[in-house]
Amino acid sequence: MRVLGRSKLAGQNPDWAEGQAPVAAARAIPWAAQAQVILGLWLALSGFLWRHGNVAKFHGFALGLSLVVTNAWRLRTARPRLDLVMAGWLLFVTPLIAYECRATAWHNLALSFVMVLAALGREATG
Repeated sequence: MRVLGRSKLAGQNPDWAEGQAPVAAARAIPWAAQAQVILGLWLALSGFLWRHGNVAKFHGFALGLSLVVTNAWRLRTARPRLDLVMAGWLLFVTPLIAYECRATAWHNLALSFVMVLAALGREATG
């Protein structure tokens, strides 16, 4: 609903220009993107901290690094992000990869759920 050429949301906060409220909200609360960067670093480095198979180590490193890059980019711009897709990919692929240690598979499953929660938290805040 528009009131005198301004959106209803922009009318509530005069500092927001029309169409910029979601961007402003996303930049005001970057906690989820920061959490995704930390989770990506953890995923990338965990392959070097305990036993993984070669495929599992490469997969974790590549996915963690891409999560860090996309969310670091997301902190600076209002571009679409892929963290929810990456979390879904980790959740889907984890049972298909051969791990040397069963705890690593459980670690990746738990990490994918935390990544989904952070991505959905990001959606809820803007």
